[in-house]
Amino acid sequence: MVMLLFPALLLTGASTVRAPHFAVDPNWPRPLPTNWLFGQVSGVAVDGRDQLYVLHRPETISDDEKVGVECCVAAPPVIIFDQQGRIVRSFGGARRGDHWPYREHSIAVDARDGSLWIGGNGDQDGFVVKYSADGRFLMRIGASGPTRGSNDTTQLGRPAGLAIDAVRRELYIADGYANRRVIVFDADSGAYKRHWGAYGRVPSDAPVAQTMAARRQHLMQPHGIALAADGSVYVGDRPNNRIQVFDRRGTWLRDLIHVPTTGGGTGGATGSVGSVWDLALWPQAVQTHLLVVDGSNNQVRLTDRRTNTVVASFGRAGPYAGQLRGAHAVAVDGNDAVYIAEVATGRRVQRFRPTAEKESRQ
Repeated sequence: MVMLLFPALLLTGASTVRAPHFAVDPNWPRPLPTNWLFGQVSGVAVDGRDQLYVLHRPETISDDEKVGVECCVAAPPVIIFDQQGRIVRSFGGARRGDHWPYREHSIAVDARDGSLWIGGNGDQDGFVVKYSADGRFLMRIGASGPTRGSNDTTQLGRPAGLAIDAVRRELYIADGYANRRVIVFDADSGAYKRHWGAYGRVPSDAPVAQTMAARRQHLMQPHGIALAADGSVYVGDRPNNRIQVFDRRGTWLRDLIHVPTTGGGTGGATGSVGSVWDLALWPQAVQTHLLVVDGSNNQVRLTDRRTNTVVASFGRAGPYAGQLRGAHAVAVDGNDAVYIAEVATGRRVQRFRPTAEKESRQ
């Protein structure tokens, strides 16, 4: 029998198992069909059957790659894989600007019915769309066009992260490329419910002095978002090198600072770098920790939710298995394996499985 004492120790027989290491699975997924190519892989999500939904950007494949009689074509923008890495189905891309974003960014799966939400960060992506589990268009929130500001409740502003509260039927959006807020909608009707900015305040789009103190009064680019079972809402503010933690109503609880020396941008239209690109709770059953994806430092950190202490990490810059190039998004399956989507020149999804170091008990 194994007694769970994580994060401190796992006790198994005569061995002490410390915080996990994450080992890349070099054989996952299986090769794509011979003429399919991934563009930048911007989003990943796991459904209730541990199928992985991969969102990529077909438009980022260059003409130089589309050469030869049989090679090559962009894969459909959504591909669903089973646990063995086999393709289950694929779809998407039709009617950009209406039923589909101009530039794919994020994907989230509703645990209740398997429906999914997709958002984009193209200049005219003022909306998100909802699809059924079998790929039928269901709904759109917002419309094609630029933002109308961080306090408009009918239009989005190049939305970044998506998260679904399947029990309370709410969709949370880190509305962060052109706006400075978190906004919440009813996941079934699409009706607006509430929104907030940094520290739970009403967001402002006023110019910001380029000092860290001034910037941290705003969510300069809320990018990743994760919901914990206890009601905590974790929002990654990428250029500010931090996570802001709220309750479900938007009351600010605390800041978690990550690698504050990481170069940041200014957020909004001018883009950002920063150290917090996406977030996920881990392990799935007890959610004691956060996985923090850092595409600037090519690293994924596992942190204690209570203390923000880093207890494990993996990844370094490089193109090979287990290395990272533009790590952008994260998902966790029922076996606590971690999936990392890579944009920029990475253009892939990798699976990392938790292992453990063992040492003899003294």
